[in-house]
Amino acid sequence: MPMRRPDWMNAIPREPDPYLDLSTIQAVMWWEIRRPLFNFYLFMVGMSSVIIMKLLLDRFVPHASPSTVGLISATFFYGVGANVAYAFGWLAELVWRRSNPVEARHKAVDLYWRGLKIFCLLTTAPLWFALFACLRVAL
Repeated sequence: MPMRRPDWMNAIPREPDPYLDLSTIQAVMWWEIRRPLFNFYLFMVGMSSVIIMKLLLDRFVPHASPSTVGLISATFFYGVGANVAYAFGWLAELVWRRSNPVEARHKAVDLYWRGLKIFCLLTTAPLWFALFACLRVAL
């Protein structure tokens, strides 16, 4: 027997099916509504990576530890670059919509999730840099 949703959950509005044929404005808004979540994930992954990197380098490779000003500058420019790249997501969807709007919507949803995963992986670069530097010193 399938589980029934509690009554209080029926009051929560559900997101419309992301694969519906959306207008151009709706498609752009679909992307822009998700931008804060994208930025939140990148912020959390990035801060964790930078903090761990700084701790590792300060402890094991103090001469290679980057300055705080350098970290803040790099983080700022990376964030701007990630958001510019994010805008290419909805631009790509608008281009794809010219030939097949329904297929474009499927590609866009897939692009959002793949892009989020790829950028989260790229955001861990400081951690990998620190691990490589620590291994290099240890060997």
